[in-house]
Amino acid sequence: MSSDISEKTLVALAKALRAAKLDAIVIGNCASMLNGAPVTTQDIDLLIRDTRPNRRKLVRFADEIGGSVPMPVSGLSKVEWIEGRLAVPVEIHYDRISGGLTFSFRKERDRCPS
Repeated sequence: MSSDISEKTLVALAKALRAAKLDAIVIGNCASMLNGAPVTTQDIDLLIRDTRPNRRKLVRFADEIGGSVPMPVSGLSKVEWIEGRLAVPVEIHYDRISGGLTFSFRKERDRCPS
């Protein structure tokens, strides 16, 4: 992998997502890297469905990785971030998507390689 994000970090990310039972799609350069693109990145971007249960799961996910509590990037968007520390020592940015979109979270997640 040609990235500052190690395989160990990605495995820890996957384990934490499973433990928190958080439905998330890896997007951005990290997703490109996982699909073999010659890119580098120093953070992980996720797409998460905006539901009450998922907001609770985000807190558990942050705890699983030894990170900070979820924090807003700005009051003007739904993009938030978690400062990774122990298991996943990089920043994790995520966007919470909600209704009114033609985008189907489940359809896109099902298209992702396992």
